[in-house]
Amino acid sequence: MITALSLLAMLLILWLFFTQPIWAPLLAALALALGGSAFEILRRRLGLWRERAPHAEPLIFLNAKMAVRPTVLGHPTPEGYRLACLYFGVGLLDRTGVLDHGFAHQTLDPIPKSAADPGPIAALCAARAQTLAEEARRSDKTLRLLWSGGIDSTAAATALLRALRDEPERLEFVYTAASIREYRRFHRRFIRAHPRHRRINSIHQAFEGDALLVTGEHGDQLFGSAKAMDLPFAALGAPWESAFPDVLRRAFGSPERAEAALRYLEPQFAAAPIPLTTLFDLLWWMNFSLKWQAVSQRIAANAPRNRYQEIDARMRHFFRAP
Repeated sequence: MITALSLLAMLLILWLFFTQPIWAPLLAALALALGGSAFEILRRRLGLWRERAPHAEPLIFLNAKMAVRPTVLGHPTPEGYRLACLYFGVGLLDRTGVLDHGFAHQTLDPIPKSAADPGPIAALCAARAQTLAEEARRSDKTLRLLWSGGIDSTAAATALLRALRDEPERLEFVYTAASIREYRRFHRRFIRAHPRHRRINSIHQAFEGDALLVTGEHGDQLFGSAKAMDLPFAALGAPWESAFPDVLRRAFGSPERAEAALRYLEPQFAAAPIPLTTLFDLLWWMNFSLKWQAVSQRIAANAPRNRYQEIDARMRHFFRAP
């Protein structure tokens, strides 16, 4: 006689066969053969139906793999949201609050209400570096810059070197072999000559101790979009209404999917505090308003689970300052 558990197990095996890698249904069949307790263990290992109700707390981070699934922690997600996440390669969280993701999320950094020019970037970087230097002195902590070799972390490095010229020991550089390849001259002239620097092989090595962790994150969100690098320069100056649908069609290889993504995203464009005229304007706005929080949280989110709050509290993204 077929028990309810056996029937459920057979249905699970069929579902796994059509939706999961081949090892999953094989393991499920083995668990069924071994008995109900083994089946229960497997169910928990696979994370199936872990909770009876959808996750109730607002999310502050969503990784790219979860974002493109039909459900996120028990919440069905709109097709347009999944396609937008697929296009950007991250779990998007709308800082304007216009878009429905299918689940609740908490915005950590609201969109500024004023679009006034804050002044020259050099002055802003100098002020930010001075603020970080003063915080390090008050707390008697080291500023540890995660130098990637790119323009954003190099701008942060330059500003911090100037702000701490009288006490260079308070600033430490950590970097990888790829960082050196990215900007050998800067490494040779400034970092290698600095009293505190070390090469690391894993981001986890940067978490050691209690130093304040400075990054160049959010530079891309302030100044443009990596998506612009894939497009001809002339196309970036075209009106977005005609250019962006073509970009989406090429990205998805499907007019229907492109239309679904655009239909989902378009209401959010009106929330921009400045006029969006060109394709570059639009790519910048989506990067700034939708991708910001994923970038803000991704380093701490990839720390060991029991260290997330500690790492997040120590994180000081150079370009995240108000």
